[in-house]
Amino acid sequence: MLNNYMIATLTLLLASQGAFAKPLKCSNDRIAKSWLIDQGRIIMQGDTSGSRDVASSLNEIRSFRTQLTSEGISRVINHKGMKYSIHVNNVKAPSELDDYVAIKNNEGHEVIYPLNCQ
Repeated sequence: MLNNYMIATLTLLLASQGAFAKPLKCSNDRIAKSWLIDQGRIIMQGDTSGSRDVASSLNEIRSFRTQLTSEGISRVINHKGMKYSIHVNNVKAPSELDDYVAIKNNEGHEVIYPLNCQ
């Protein structure tokens, strides 16, 4: 019984690592934010605090929730009072029609933008 559990866990671990052979760079033309999605981190770049300095608006995020599907990934990030839900339907063949980021503030207002991932 324990061996089956260990094999299933190892298979899931290897499958999730295989999905990130290379990091995904996702952006949207409407908002001044982009995300570099890697296996163990997300780097969010853009104007997150009203600052014009690009270096100060680069944020590495290591605390997030991940949900893997057979071909895609969803990640939820809480950053500076905003909840970012990033969904890539197929990491091997990203599509602007299927990939999106949903941004929700503390009051519950949510806006969904399509993502262009490469």
